[in-house]
Order: sequence, then C-alpha cells, then structure tokens
Amino acid sequence: MRKLSDHEILADLILEQSSLAKQYGDAALECPHADVRNEMLGVMNEEHRLHAAVFSEMEKRGLCEQHKAPSERIDQIREKFKEVIP
Repeated sequence: MRKLSDHEILADLILEQSSLAKQYGDAALECPHADVRNEMLGVMNEEHRLHAAVFSEMEKRGLCEQHKAPSERIDQIREKFKEVIP
C-alpha cells in the first residue's frame, strides 16, 4: 500500500473541514430552536478555525500559495456587494 504524502493528507483535511463547516452552517439555518442553532454555529466556527489552521500549515510547508488579489478587483467586489447589501 502506498503511503500518502503530507500534501495529500493536508489537502484531504482541508476539503473535509470545508465540507463540515458547510454542513454545520446549513444545519444551523434549519434549526428552529435558538439553543441548538447557536450550538451548531459554535461547531461551525470551530470547523472554520481548524480549516484556517490546516491552510496555514500547508502554507508553512510550501504546499499551497496564496495570491493577493489586485486592489482594483477588491474595490470592484466591494462595489458589487454595496448594490446587493445596502
């Protein structure tokens, strides 16, 4: 059996953290009870924290590269959201 590389392991982890965060977010949206919804949101936030930690580890190891968006593009996105969310 082939041994998985660090890149493969971390890439799998980051995909799983993304999936879990989305699922907890969706579950929170469906919760009619505030206490349960808040608990789901708490778990979702923890999944986001873990996702960021895995991504940070990938960056430290040089396994992924984060590119900065051009400031013009950021301004375009801000303007677009101002139209949608006053």
